[in-house]
Amino acid sequence: MSTTGARDQYVWSLMRKKWILVCSRGISPSGQLCLKGDPGPWIENNPASLLLVQCLELDFANNDVEGEIADSIRELSRLTHLYICFCTILKCLPNAITRLHNLKVLQVECCIKLEELPANISLLESLRHLSLSSCFRLNSVSSITGLHNLQKLDLRHCYNLTELPADLGDELLELFYIDIQGTAIKCLPGSITKLWNLRFLLLPWSFRLETLPYDLNESIVVAFADMHIRKTWNALRKEIAPLSFPLLGAEAAHNQCNCSYERIACPSIVFPWGYLQLKGDPGPWIHCHYDSHSLVRFLDLDLSCDTDHISESIGELAELTHLYIYNSSYLEHLPKKIAMLQKLELLSVQYCDVELPPDLNQLVSLRHLSLAANGVEPIIYGLEKLSNLETLNLQGSFNSLTELPINFDKLVSLRHLSLGYCEIKSLPVSITKLSNLTTLYLYECPSLKALLENSSFRRLKLKNCSIMTLPTGLCHLEILHFKDFCEEKTACDIQEQFLDHLINLETLSITCYRIKFLPSIARLRNLQELRLKDCFSLKELPANLDELIGLCILDISGTRIKSLPYSITKLNNLQCLILPKCFRLESLPSNMNSSVRVFVDNTDDTYYENLGYYDCLTSAKASTEGN
Repeated sequence: MSTTGARDQYVWSLMRKKWILVCSRGISPSGQLCLKGDPGPWIENNPASLLLVQCLELDFANNDVEGEIADSIRELSRLTHLYICFCTILKCLPNAITRLHNLKVLQVECCIKLEELPANISLLESLRHLSLSSCFRLNSVSSITGLHNLQKLDLRHCYNLTELPADLGDELLELFYIDIQGTAIKCLPGSITKLWNLRFLLLPWSFRLETLPYDLNESIVVAFADMHIRKTWNALRKEIAPLSFPLLGAEAAHNQCNCSYERIACPSIVFPWGYLQLKGDPGPWIHCHYDSHSLVRFLDLDLSCDTDHISESIGELAELTHLYIYNSSYLEHLPKKIAMLQKLELLSVQYCDVELPPDLNQLVSLRHLSLAANGVEPIIYGLEKLSNLETLNLQGSFNSLTELPINFDKLVSLRHLSLGYCEIKSLPVSITKLSNLTTLYLYECPSLKALLENSSFRRLKLKNCSIMTLPTGLCHLEILHFKDFCEEKTACDIQEQFLDHLINLETLSITCYRIKFLPSIARLRNLQELRLKDCFSLKELPANLDELIGLCILDISGTRIKSLPYSITKLNNLQCLILPKCFRLESLPSNMNSSVRVFVDNTDDTYYENLGYYDCLTSAKASTEGN
């Protein structure tokens, strides 16, 4: 699309999202060329201008011609950026692009029939950024492992993609950013631990966190699709510590080095974790891979293909520790021989209206149970026999979960309880007898407005909840509001009476993009950590910060705060200060404690753009400009 004034001609750039000035041949002063469809005709008609093109945009939207890219594209030898979008019939990128040896950025978006990449894409030795977002049929990216200089990999919304190359971490040592949100990937290859430069890892909502290796680089920032959570792996693994993580210790490392033959014999298993993902009944796989039974630790069963049973042969997987079963409207019961899985530690049944086996209590190693279904309420009344259970996650569906059983106190070992998508109005009094219960996680519980004062838990996480009465004994509080949750309200400010009585609070974390004002928290004198990460509308902190005499960590990354109150200088115990990109470093008080470690958050602005924050607030550019 173009527009012409008296002397200037402008075209719309999808990549830059603005109008750009171009000359008569359609090239901008910076070497950008925006075309509709195949570049072949332009290349043929402008041979003298080929060396001027450094950035090429190909927009196939509303294009009447076939979505082909001429081999003559290789003649653009100085091309550094190539952007292809809305090409609805392209199944594979043309081999000709592998001749673009100066190409640094390749972005392919919304090419919905793209299934594969050129086998020799590794010839793009200069490539730093590869984006294949919303290429729904893409099923493999195995050829990317030859791109040794690749730093950023974006595979968002490639719904058909189920795995990353096993040798990803062996070959792509420069990777610092991986985005697999909206994919079907649920487990990463073991080589991920070798990516020492990896800084950002964005995961799909269905990813199995338990499969992440405990000894993954602890500084990696992990985020989840549609959940607006951004935490370092060091912080996240502490939060979900009850779950069993694979650890690359001596035994696992030995197995990783000696699993080459096993990987060839059974390529469907992700090594070294022993993760196996199957569609439908696992019976046929178990029958055909007898020699591989002992290799399977994690079994992920997608029953969305109208599966109505699970074979009793599942009991032969004697080494199984984690079992996930989900997406079946036909499955009525679990196999009886599931009770033979004596090493099973975690059982997750999601969106299957099934009956649990009566002898589930024979699973002596079972510590973690997750249930989500339309009819979850009748199921939970048989849980009192699971006296060894430590973690319980209950999700309703269509508000089917309205209450917990009165005898909930029978779960004497319970340490962590999660309740989601339910219409529970109050928790049973018996929950106060669970002396081992330390953590309560509530999400999407709109009818629950108050918690019992004498509850034993000390850690509370609230996601999209509006609970206003909290127990005084809380030590750790995290409040998370999604963008959609905030948009339903005229304001999303945390009220002072909601916080000021929590005198035992040691850590307070709030993530809410609409919050504009944080009231006085001066009474929270035991507070050691204050994290306001991604409170995108927050522009200032309370003036009386000096009342927080024990504060050690202050994290305001992802806010719009540009300066701090002078009272920051009186925080003698402050050790770590994490600032947003827009912060004016020159405004830091000169007499602030010199021992404070100051960090500036380097989260890419595209993270917030993908969340839609910039659609509702000022642009990133405006937010970083001085007043």
